[in-house]
Amino acid sequence: MCPMAQRYFCERLMATKRDMGPEAHKPGERSSETEIGMNIISADFDLIMVNRPNERLYGKPMVELLGKKCYREFEKRDEPCPHCPGRLSLALGGTHEAETQGIRDDGTWFSARVRTHPVEGLGDIPTAFVEVVEDITEEKRAEKLAAIESDLRSALASARNVRTALALTFQAALQVESIDGGCVLLLRRKETEDRLVVSRGLTPECMELFTSAAERPDVADVAVDVCADVADGPRVATALPIVHRGDRVAVMIVTSSTYREIPASLLA
Repeated sequence: MCPMAQRYFCERLMATKRDMGPEAHKPGERSSETEIGMNIISADFDLIMVNRPNERLYGKPMVELLGKKCYREFEKRDEPCPHCPGRLSLALGGTHEAETQGIRDDGTWFSARVRTHPVEGLGDIPTAFVEVVEDITEEKRAEKLAAIESDLRSALASARNVRTALALTFQAALQVESIDGGCVLLLRRKETEDRLVVSRGLTPECMELFTSAAERPDVADVAVDVCADVADGPRVATALPIVHRGDRVAVMIVTSSTYREIPASLLA
């Protein structure tokens, strides 16, 4: 962008932020400039300006975003997003809001609350819009976990035995965003009873390592080592104890093949 155009858009951005007023940061929301992503996007959906938080949010250098189509970079679409609030800001004026999912180049995604406001040019005709992006992934995870927990409690109430209850617990874990594999291993069992309750997406080598470490107090560390040492193992894993009446009766190992970490809301 040439210096004159950049100066113009900066001036329009400041005016637009004043116009947005309290809508830019509603009560209870994070307001730090280091946490809130902000872009200026042209009427043709080209990225004109991108701030550092949004660069970090999408895990992509700013220089690789500028001049690109926002819908292609942020949601991997071939045409403008049908839910884009920026389209409404351009057509109708004013501030508009939508919730969506941002998709990074590595396939990971996050939940986002997006608010937009038009940037007006000559004759007060919108020539671009400001987009404010807030990462609400943990908020959405918490909502989903609450719903999963409620459904799980109902299912467990009618479970016929421990294995059924553990299998239902594992199925609930698989509904959590980023979790795509793992297993449940019994700790307290009869001598002839199989330790494995259920598994998904694990290679025989991973299963052998997890099973042999099930009763170890450092099983969570073993899960991390498997990710680092096994060539075709998961990208990240952790072990969660399952406790009944104060006793550890099983361990559930959850894994992700694409994400860099297990959601903190699941570990809690």
